[in-house]
Amino acid sequence: MENFQLAPGFFHVQLNLIWAILHIHRGSIEDTGGMQYCILLLGRVRLGAEHPDYHMLVSFTTQILVGHILLYWETVSKRRLAALAEAKPTFEEMSKDGVLRNIILLNHDLLIFYELDLAVSSGDFGCVEIFLGALTMIFAGAGCKNYTGELLHFIQNLKKNWTSDFV
Repeated sequence: MENFQLAPGFFHVQLNLIWAILHIHRGSIEDTGGMQYCILLLGRVRLGAEHPDYHMLVSFTTQILVGHILLYWETVSKRRLAALAEAKPTFEEMSKDGVLRNIILLNHDLLIFYELDLAVSSGDFGCVEIFLGALTMIFAGAGCKNYTGELLHFIQNLKKNWTSDFV
């Protein structure tokens, strides 16, 4: 069994996940809040390729995520983050704005990526297992048939085929 790879390599899952997130949320230069808009705004022209450098893309998306979390909410709500948390706005109140809705989806995908990154680097497979369904849906939405199929096969094996005798 040592010769067989029973699961996808999770660095490659991370690599393809961040590319899929870029593909899903790229948008155009005119789309305020889209990744292509941010690429132009931050002068990261090398990220315009279909498969840009992984580390550069992770650095770029970190800037986007931190910027969204720290600045966007304060600007829109005209309140500090602590005050916004205390107000507990409903989803309906927050989803009236199309740009805000897209930014929420981008933040959702980026947070999944960063949580996966932390889980993989710390060896927390339980956390990785929790995200398998969400990862499969992101890859399916991005049109990544190979990773969608690999993850579905892996989930099937984890849940149904591999019994405690297998381990």
